[in-house]
Amino acid sequence: MTTPAPYAPTTTARQRVLRERDVLRAVTERARALGGLARRIAYIGRAGAPDLLVLLPRRQPLLVEVKAPDGRLSPIQAAEHADIALTGHQVHVVWSLEDVDRLMPPPDRATPRHTAQETEPCR
Repeated sequence: MTTPAPYAPTTTARQRVLRERDVLRAVTERARALGGLARRIAYIGRAGAPDLLVLLPRRQPLLVEVKAPDGRLSPIQAAEHADIALTGHQVHVVWSLEDVDRLMPPPDRATPRHTAQETEPCR
């Protein structure tokens, strides 16, 4: 009779599944790392609002809808995104951590910030 190894991973070992809250946290933390803010959005008396308004220095505001990798947009959300698009804005849907990287590159890959000494004085 053989004795099993002290630790042998099995196929029944539970693996961490990426959830919507994980992607939401990644967007919020990335915005903060880039010197910005991420705020939750909720409409009063209406459904379909994007999840977050992300404000980053020297960039246009971002409207962000966060979904789990296996999630999907509801018909109400899709209609609201279309209404927003008619105003010339876009709702960015992020499904994964890779999507967060594409939307807001990490600080080490982002455009370098200018220091006060490098910029021209305001006139």
